[in-house]
Amino acid sequence: MEKLKGIVSKHKAAPQAALINHLNPVIRGWANYYRTVVSKETFSYLDHYLWELLWKWAKRRHPNKTGKWIAKKYWSKNQDEQWRFRSKEGEKENVLLKHSSVEIVRHIKVKETVSPYALWVCSRDCLSVL
Repeated sequence: MEKLKGIVSKHKAAPQAALINHLNPVIRGWANYYRTVVSKETFSYLDHYLWELLWKWAKRRHPNKTGKWIAKKYWSKNQDEQWRFRSKEGEKENVLLKHSSVEIVRHIKVKETVSPYALWVCSRDCLSVL
């Protein structure tokens, strides 16, 4: 959270595309690192926290504009009808990643019959019985 806040505060006067380009690697790296643990609620919380930071960033840039105007300028809907923070410069479009868009990978439990240790213990115990 501190790193996200630091990036947004360092880019107070930067264009939207530059802010997105600095935030995306941090979001991608952090979300990929923590996607193997139970992190759905944390990802949702971080998405909301980042939205609050970006809203304050946008309001600071346009203090005399309405919230509707700011939302229309910096956010737009994608095909799934979800609002995304994006900038469009000519043909190139920069879209801010979401923590919650990273797929969570669950840990697969190793079956006891597949574990080499379990086979060793079984063979050792079986030999002692004979």
